[in-house]
Amino acid sequence: MTETVQEQHERIMRDVHERAQAWHGDKRQAQSIVQATEGARVILHMRHAGEHVSRRRMLALGLATDWYYSLALAMLRAAGLTSAPVGTLEELGAALASLEETSARLLAAGAAGFDELRSHATKRQERRRYAHAAS
Repeated sequence: MTETVQEQHERIMRDVHERAQAWHGDKRQAQSIVQATEGARVILHMRHAGEHVSRRRMLALGLATDWYYSLALAMLRAAGLTSAPVGTLEELGAALASLEETSARLLAAGAAGFDELRSHATKRQERRRYAHAAS
C-alpha cells in the first residue's frame, strides 16, 4: 500500500513534532550532536577510502569547522570507533551502524547526551571550545 503525498506529509510532520517535544535540552545541543554524527560519518568514509584524515585537511576541504571536527572526534570516541577497522564495506557498515546507535542514544538522552558527548572531548578540544566561545 502506497501512501499519498498528504499522508506522507502528515506522518513526517508528526515525527518532527514528536522529536521536538522529546528533546529536553537546548536545541543547539541537539544540532551539535547531529553535526558531530555527520562529521564522524565523513571521517569513517574517508578512512575507508584510505584518505588521510586530519583537522587541517578537513578544515581545508571545508568538511568541518574546528569545533565540529572536535565534536566528530568525541562522537567517534563515544561510539568506541577511534581505531575501528574500516577496511572492508562490512566493517564500514558495522562502524556506521554503531555510530547511528550512539547518536540516537545521545539524542534521546537530551542535555545529558550532549554532556556525555562533551565528556569524550580531549582537554585540548575543550580549551578550543572556551576560546571559541570567548571570541
